[in-house]
Amino acid sequence: MRFVAASSADLRPIGDIVRSAQRSLAELGIDQWQDGYPSEEIIADDIASGEGYVILADDGSVAAYGAVKVGREADYDDIRSGAWRYDGEYVVVHRLCVAEPHRRSGLASMFFACAAQIARRSGRDIIRVDTHEGNVRMLSLLDKEGFGRCGTIRCRSGVRAAFDRRVAPPRIAVREAVPADCYLISDAVTAAFGEDLCRRLCRDASPQRIRGFFAEVAAMPATQYSFENTIVCTVDGVAAGAICGYDGACLDELRGPVLDMLRERFGSVPSPIENETCAGEFYLDSIGIDPLFRGTGAGTALLRAMIERARRSDAGCAALLVDVENPHAERLYRRVGFCRSGTRTLLGHNMYVMTIR
Repeated sequence: MRFVAASSADLRPIGDIVRSAQRSLAELGIDQWQDGYPSEEIIADDIASGEGYVILADDGSVAAYGAVKVGREADYDDIRSGAWRYDGEYVVVHRLCVAEPHRRSGLASMFFACAAQIARRSGRDIIRVDTHEGNVRMLSLLDKEGFGRCGTIRCRSGVRAAFDRRVAPPRIAVREAVPADCYLISDAVTAAFGEDLCRRLCRDASPQRIRGFFAEVAAMPATQYSFENTIVCTVDGVAAGAICGYDGACLDELRGPVLDMLRERFGSVPSPIENETCAGEFYLDSIGIDPLFRGTGAGTALLRAMIERARRSDAGCAALLVDVENPHAERLYRRVGFCRSGTRTLLGHNMYVMTIR
């Protein structure tokens, strides 16, 4: 699952999700969203303003939609029968709905976790939300997510119960990858490669084909980017990034199946492909962090976890490559103790070798 900004191409599937939510509310006898709200025009405005977000399933379909507004909501200026618990700048979550096949699968909680990260990145530490008093499912979710009832507000659709909560510092955790993480691993690998290397390896295939190819590789055992060689980082329970690493002495054994699959799917592979690692190194092959969660410490947590795995191996050091034209990444690696120890070339790109013992 990926949380991304919605695009105009998402309007139709979002509309389908909204209509399904409207039917569900009607079946519960709740008059929320029964007056044509939210209309296609409102969703289109969300998208145009950069406030509309979707959660995409691994097959690219839209699994959930919501708006995250950064800044003042005029309807919230007049709160009645109570008061906001927290004063200050805030973000608001509106129009949250989940596609029927994905309900009760944690996507609403994932959406709130991502909204919290949007709040952090915008320098805010409060989330506000409102809902219909009869919407027991939403009320239960808000209670689970730590929101407190503050009073009522009046909006175009009538009186709504108002809630808020503080945004806590991000909770970062690492774990071993599993086959179901294959698309997350694919995203990490392709992000680490960059568009140029991906297109050269996959003969100018579409981004969707490239992503699917590396997901297939990641779901298999005993490959260069296998889940077996990967650690995942979560932020507030949301999978935010991954890192692959393995004994450099196993490069040919692990890379062979990947090259065979590249030839089978795309006709050939670039030649030559230089050895990016060697015996004596535990090689940190690829690291990728979802852009939303950069700056949370997720990258540092992944690097430290993989360094610990390297130290438990028989390799003499942990090693990685960084493009000589990527000083931002090099600064991250230096912060955890890596130092330059040489140079290598990979598919025409000049790389620094960085190691740590």
